[in-house]
Amino acid sequence: MRTNLVMALLAAALSLSAAENYQTGNFESCRRAAERGDAEAQNILGLLYANGRKKISGDVITRKAALELILLGKKTEQARLDPDSKAAFQWFSKAAQQGNVDAQYNLGYCHYKAIGTIKNPGEAFRWFSKAAEQGHVEGQKSLGVMYSTGLYIPRDDRQAIAWYEKAAQQGDPFAQTSLGMIHESGWGVPKNDAAALQWYRKAAEQDDPYAQYKTGILYVTGRGDRKNLNEGLKWLRKSAAWGYEPARRAVANLAQNSL
Repeated sequence: MRTNLVMALLAAALSLSAAENYQTGNFESCRRAAERGDAEAQNILGLLYANGRKKISGDVITRKAALELILLGKKTEQARLDPDSKAAFQWFSKAAQQGNVDAQYNLGYCHYKAIGTIKNPGEAFRWFSKAAEQGHVEGQKSLGVMYSTGLYIPRDDRQAIAWYEKAAQQGDPFAQTSLGMIHESGWGVPKNDAAALQWYRKAAEQDDPYAQYKTGILYVTGRGDRKNLNEGLKWLRKSAAWGYEPARRAVANLAQNSL
């Protein structure tokens, strides 16, 4: 489970929530605002540099797309600016020091992934913490991962669960799935299939294939709730539709009455 949690952190992308306010802006207008000390513009300018774009649009750029552009070097027809990770880091730093919560998370991510700077897990943890304490869901989730794995910091199960719960209560499906895994396995808490099912189902309802699979299995086997083959099959089929192979096998086994 710890390996899965570590890998999931690498799927977290730079936060783009503030970008919606600049949807009609462009690089030059954002740069002028950033140079005047506007923290939100500084954060968005960092995103523009990181992504190699002169304009950012909330309905076009997603967090996943931002990660692909940064880590894989991809560009789209809208890319008009040479990516500059060092400039991105500098602008995130300016905004973060002014208390911009998105920039604080983004700066932590830069330290964690060595974007525009050397890898510095201690600084990553510090900035993730600042963002998380202000309710930033990606920051909360990142702390959960670091505490749960003991990656670069001492492992602390109670802290991991506490931060996962904060993120899960904000609706984050990764944190919800993580709590399902924690309660099902009894890692850091007494085993509790009912709690596991509760969290898995919340993530399943947000189309998380693994959570859909686990929800289906718990219903089929009668763990966490009374046995319900129809409900279990419903969730297994949803997971299988995403191409999740264990769910496909489970559906096939059910059809043969041998699950």
